Amino acid sequence: GSLNNVGGIAGLNWDGGTIRACSSSATVNADRVGGIVGYNEGSVLACYATGSVTGIENGEYNSIGAFVGWHDNDYGGTITACYWSGDTEKGVGNGNGSADGTTKVEDGNWATAMNAMNTALIDAGSTYRWTTNGDGETGNRPLVIATE
Repeated sequence: GSLNNVGGIAGLNWDGGTIRACSSSATVNADRVGGIVGYNEGSVLACYATGSVTGIENGEYNSIGAFVGWHDNDYGGTITACYWSGDTEKGVGNGNGSADGTTKVEDGNWATAMNAMNTALIDAGSTYRWTTNGDGETGNRPLVIATE
């Protein structure tokens, strides 16, 4: 995108919106840019991002996050059990590291991430579960499946 609020899944996730059990390997570049969501006021649960995220350096809210560009929790927005990999510095562009609900997978081992995402999905009453993709072509990152 050439403007702001660009993400691999959604540009905007408003108050009351929910993004659950999704992944993105998209390449995104904008102002307020994230691998999953550009601007978030809603709920993001048990998702992961592995794409390339870069930002425009002249934006008013220059926020580059591997997962979410700009997270606004003033409206009740939450990020729970979400993971990312790649060379983007932060999971949430305007975030404060691990306290923002995202965790970087450093070693390519997605087992811990998959277990945490599944626990969050179970706690939320979701029928979706992540399972390991053993094809070797995707770095053994998880895939979503429905169990019911």
